Amino acid sequence: MLYLRMLGGLSIHRVTAQCAASASAADGVLPATSALIGAASQRRPLALLAFLATAGDRGRSRDEVLLHLWPDSTPARARNVLKQTLYALRRDLGEPEVVLADRDCLRLNSAVVANDVAELEAALDRAQSERATALYRGALLDGVSLRGVPEFDRWARAERERLAARFAAAQNTEPANQPHRESVASVASVAADRHPPRPSRERVVARGFTRVYARVLARGGGAALLIGAALGAIRIGLRPGGAASAHTAADEQSIAVLPFDVAAADTGLEFLKKGMVDLLAIRLSGDSERGPRTIAPSVVLRTWERAARRIDSTSALTELAHELRAGRVVAGTVVGTPAHLTLSAEMRAAPSGKTLAQAAVTGTADSLSVLVDRLAGMLLLNVENPGAEPEQAARNALAGTPLTAVRDYIQGQTEYRAGRYDDAVKYFERALACDSTFAQAALGLAQSAGWAGASEAIIQRGTRLAWRHRDRLSRRASLILTASVGGIGVLETGYAPDTLLIAAAERAVEANPDDAEMWYWLGDRYLHFGPAMGLTAPDERAAAAFRRAIALDPAFIPPVIHLVQLAARAEDTATVRRVSTQLLERDSTSESARFVQWRMAVALADSATLRSIRSRFDEMPAGALRLILMTAECDAIGLDDADRAIAALLRRSTTPGERTVTLIHAHAYALDRGRWSDALRATEAIASDDPAPRWHLRVRVLDALYAGGDSVAGRAAVDTLRRFSGARLSSDVRARSAQYEDIAVVTQWELWHGDRHGLTRALARLGDGGLAKDSLRRQVANHIGGALLKAIAANTGGSRNVASVDSLDGLLAMNVVAPFEWPGLYSALAAARLYEINGRANRALTAVRRRMTYFPESTYLAAALELEARVDAQLGNATDGAKARARSSSMMPARPRSTRLP
Repeated sequence: MLYLRMLGGLSIHRVTAQCAASASAADGVLPATSALIGAASQRRPLALLAFLATAGDRGRSRDEVLLHLWPDSTPARARNVLKQTLYALRRDLGEPEVVLADRDCLRLNSAVVANDVAELEAALDRAQSERATALYRGALLDGVSLRGVPEFDRWARAERERLAARFAAAQNTEPANQPHRESVASVASVAADRHPPRPSRERVVARGFTRVYARVLARGGGAALLIGAALGAIRIGLRPGGAASAHTAADEQSIAVLPFDVAAADTGLEFLKKGMVDLLAIRLSGDSERGPRTIAPSVVLRTWERAARRIDSTSALTELAHELRAGRVVAGTVVGTPAHLTLSAEMRAAPSGKTLAQAAVTGTADSLSVLVDRLAGMLLLNVENPGAEPEQAARNALAGTPLTAVRDYIQGQTEYRAGRYDDAVKYFERALACDSTFAQAALGLAQSAGWAGASEAIIQRGTRLAWRHRDRLSRRASLILTASVGGIGVLETGYAPDTLLIAAAERAVEANPDDAEMWYWLGDRYLHFGPAMGLTAPDERAAAAFRRAIALDPAFIPPVIHLVQLAARAEDTATVRRVSTQLLERDSTSESARFVQWRMAVALADSATLRSIRSRFDEMPAGALRLILMTAECDAIGLDDADRAIAALLRRSTTPGERTVTLIHAHAYALDRGRWSDALRATEAIASDDPAPRWHLRVRVLDALYAGGDSVAGRAAVDTLRRFSGARLSSDVRARSAQYEDIAVVTQWELWHGDRHGLTRALARLGDGGLAKDSLRRQVANHIGGALLKAIAANTGGSRNVASVDSLDGLLAMNVVAPFEWPGLYSALAAARLYEINGRANRALTAVRRRMTYFPESTYLAAALELEARVDAQLGNATDGAKARARSSSMMPARPRSTRLP
């Protein structure tokens, strides 16, 4: 039998009918079962099941289904997609009658699929409070949203509120013969002799607001409209989060705002004791189901009043949070007078009682709405940095950040931590659109954009804004910025050598040994840059750092992805299975989860899962496709899936920036597979939107020299580039930078083809670093380019000078320039071949292995693997050579031409 869970999330499991019944009747926890794969693990098919399940036996018409799930498609296409989805569900669930069709009506077959919503509705119909409470594990479809389908989201929100209201009403009218449970589900039902009738909370709060509102009106205060709006919201019964949030299983996103202590001389401020619960709860709730959400103030106040307690000990806080099922609680104080009012608050974690954030704001009663906005914003921002004590300047800056921007930032952080990078970029960009000085949002954009495969311009924008407004960052955020880009000097100059990047990450970990994100950045540096700088055992160091990050924070997804990559590469299937399963149990629909599911299936040779995944590449998130492509290429596994991924990405690239990034990947991938014509076509397509002037022409030259590319196209590109390389250096920085690269590339072509006439002038124009007004990054790139030209000249035409190659290799061991910039990214391969020419096999092997990991767009990987295998054979390293040759052969089974240098 199948069991569909919709309360607290969305998933489907295969269980016995007896297990499903006993679990739902007891505590709502099903036996440990594996979630089904294929269509049963994808969000849209699951959403279809949920949409049908909530309709019960009456079902829904096909038109109703199409309107809520495929509103943007034509009727014919939508009906075809629905037909395919139903077919996939029946196939992957193994139940041909999971959905029944009666003319134009569809309904879920209750004899095949049981679901918790139907059981909850039945329990409420029968006034079975105990069972209803056990079943209500969380809000309906909690955290479930269909991107670009607002019709479904609106329906889910309305259904969620309806079910929550029905559950809350049932708890408030519990029959007298039902025993009371000491939980939030029953606190509303209290004997009259214990609690005599009293004015409703709404009336008490409204009276308090009315008094202040009247005084403000009398003085003509500008806050009158704002306070009036808040009063109106209370009178019409608006509540943040809905009653359901009180019954959600405790997690760190669930917040309970407790009544404030009021120590003010003016009794007119007494209303804020309970009024702050409403005002602050409204502001702490985010717009997304996956972000922070507050427990309904009515539930909090009933629990508080019944217990008649104060937060005067950790045990009291723990007990109260347990009753409310809250992951965090907020308590605060109000002091002063209407003319000089101070609101302070503290957010604590439950059940530990650890302080997560503290905030205080001061102003007048006239500015109450603005004060509460600032207080909420500071609490939300500080809670992102547990234990941090930002400098006063940073704290003041945070206080002025618009609450709308804060909410988007918090939601962006939630998406980033969960591995939903495309969504994270969207929220961080929204936050910056609201406040471009919001340094933390800029830092978040820089971090998530790289994962999302965004253009270099977006990544650099985030980094620039974070650096420009670094005085607004807390100390922890500053350390993360430094760890992610390499240090203050890097931000000032735009350049970092490998050693500085690694050192910055190591210092960040030393300063914050219990911070998961610091360990992640250290592992990330070891993984990507360790091999390029010749670091000993970089993969092992990276894996250890990622394991530490996961141990500190299992919900932080970026280190999980990299650990799965490394474990699979090392053929550690036990780790792959364990780590992947833990992630998929939390989330099976994000781009990170889809990638991990694919990587685990490849590592375990799970052909059934792979067939299911492959049939849905067009529906897979773009982030997952990019990870599949990158991993398949770098590890030489699942290359047919890389073909599918690049094709799907090209079909789905809608903006020029997206298409350029995808074409850059496609170009490198085509070269590594020996598909010269495909690589050439990719450069032609890139030409209309080059990442730098004439980038596609320089790449054609380098392809021909170092990766077996089309030599005719390379020579034609050289003829075009000579017009720019020989011209006067431009005064425009970007144009001049492109000219430097033209000079380096054209001169390489000439040297490898026996023409030394342009060498002296080229070295002079590169100036061993360019002009003084060039950036440090440009100067370093020119320095590497000059060293490369000298090494080629000294070791061709019968000459041999290994010292010139040593000079080049020394520079490469210390320096990595940014992706998409040339020269620099292919230079290690050139150095290795020059060492081979000199008969220095050991040095050639060291040089060729000096390449960035999981950056396929920046290296000629297949050419490097072929050289590595050849040098290993020369050294008698049979095992290593066989591995390198196997990887090279897997990528390019029938190599049509040699990639040896001319």
